[in-house]
Amino acid sequence: MKRYFLVCIVLMISFYNSAKQNDKMQMDTEMFSYLKQSEDEKAQKIAYEILNRSRKEKDSISVYVMNAYTVLGIVQKNKGFYVSSIEFNLKLLSIAEKLKDSTRISVALNNIGELYKFQNSLQTAIEYFNKSLKIEQALNDVEQRSIRLYNLGECYRKLDSFDIALSYFNNSLLLDKKINNQLGITYDILGLVDVYLEIGQINDAERFLNKITIDVLKKDVECDFLFNKLKLKLLIYQKNFEAAKKQLVFAQKKDFYKKRLVSKIEVLTLDIMMFEFLKDWQSVSEKYKLLLSLKEKHQSIEVQNKMNDLIFFSNLQKKELEINLIKDQKDKLEKVNSYTNRLSLFLLFVLLYVVGYVVYSIKKY
Repeated sequence: MKRYFLVCIVLMISFYNSAKQNDKMQMDTEMFSYLKQSEDEKAQKIAYEILNRSRKEKDSISVYVMNAYTVLGIVQKNKGFYVSSIEFNLKLLSIAEKLKDSTRISVALNNIGELYKFQNSLQTAIEYFNKSLKIEQALNDVEQRSIRLYNLGECYRKLDSFDIALSYFNNSLLLDKKINNQLGITYDILGLVDVYLEIGQINDAERFLNKITIDVLKKDVECDFLFNKLKLKLLIYQKNFEAAKKQLVFAQKKDFYKKRLVSKIEVLTLDIMMFEFLKDWQSVSEKYKLLLSLKEKHQSIEVQNKMNDLIFFSNLQKKELEINLIKDQKDKLEKVNSYTNRLSLFLLFVLLYVVGYVVYSIKKY
């Protein structure tokens, strides 16, 4: 009967732990589902709930916790909060290193590299991308290796190191062709086109741009916009201004253009370039005023984002300190309770010994 009772307890504990894991798994699935649907606030709420539960259950090192930090990093990045996004990715990196999870270590390093790239800290970004690339080479994950090479190509393009950028984009293209990754191939080709236009190899740029499959562009709005922007740039460089004007209108109809101020600045810059070629100085003057207005607005948003980011980061650090303080107090209280319990037990033994000794002495006499 006793053995049966013990088995029941073990089964109940096992069932309870399994239920907790299933609950976390469901939350994890919902969190990524919301993220995919661009419902960042809902995804963020679940991520915090996972972290809070994990703290209460003293399970701060797990796949679910890493996924929560991954999602929080993405949400903060989408808000333009790069400092706090880096912090979440550093937490992801710390846990992944403890678990020796090479895949997630690489993801964290790549994410941090991206965040530094967004802030134009390109040399730091390159360091993180190279660390991630080294891991992917050891893991032999072709697709992920291709992504790291592409990211490095983008950094070197921004640094005007065009020969190095071409090398990385070409190597990325070879890997994506190897696994027939059509979207990856498209991004690689657009990277090459961008560099060719910068160094004045217009024919090469046109040749590669003509290799793009339109069906692939429908699957990715950012890739679609990049293609249309580079096509506009090519037409301007070719001085095919009638076609360029039509392409300009076409690019401005894209949702990616409408939703992003940076995209509007990029397209307007090309628009000004076209009118400079046409020597239409009145249009250039008018559009420059609009460009300055958009840039001021963008800088204002960036400043506000940085302020909000620093406030959020400060509150995040404060919350961490509070959690650690509560944990320290709880640990101290547990130690005191443990010492008190042991002292009480010792005194009880002493009391029993004394009572036993007294009873024994009375019986003896």
